[in-house]
Amino acid sequence: MRRLAAATTNAAAATATAAAAAATVTVAVAVTTLLAGAALVAGTAAAQAATTVSTSPISVPMIPSPMIPAPMAPSQMIPAPMTPAPAPGTLNPGGFAIHLLGGLHLKRVDTTTGQTHTGYLLCTSTTSGSAAPVIHGVGGVKDPTSACAELAEVNGDFDALAVHPTWMAPSFVAPVAVQAAGTWEGAKVAWSHQYSNSGVLVRTTGDVFAF
Repeated sequence: MRRLAAATTNAAAATATAAAAAATVTVAVAVTTLLAGAALVAGTAAAQAATTVSTSPISVPMIPSPMIPAPMAPSQMIPAPMTPAPAPGTLNPGGFAIHLLGGLHLKRVDTTTGQTHTGYLLCTSTTSGSAAPVIHGVGGVKDPTSACAELAEVNGDFDALAVHPTWMAPSFVAPVAVQAAGTWEGAKVAWSHQYSNSGVLVRTTGDVFAF
């Protein structure tokens, strides 16, 4: 009986040992298989990455070159000729020029009657192309345009006025005092004079003091 029990025990031990060995082999095979699979997966991923890197185009951002202007030619550096500005006191719209000759305050006093007359006189000239200047006048005298034309003949110099030198003047005495103040061609005017009578005044100054 003892021998039979010992044999049974040895047989069970041998069976357990064989089962443990088989389990060890199974585990080893499984581990090997997992490692091989992991290596295969890693190799495949590496190959795909290498393929992607080698075949995918690389996008490089474009850096714009600095905008450097081209050098100017010497002829381009020469400024265009400038149109000369009209003279002071002159308007020149499209070849038609308006020029201010003078602005005057005039006064006449008849000393015999004590009658006084005052008024302003504004004189201009206009030109168009090559035509001769045309004199214009506005103001408080009877004929301002004629008065301005008479002054323009002597360039505003009241002492040079001699509008009607051939007229015969009366000889009676009735003094007339006249004054002019303002500007002519930008120059200051401050002038006064006394004539023996109104006839002499008109013979000399024409329409300038004809109120």
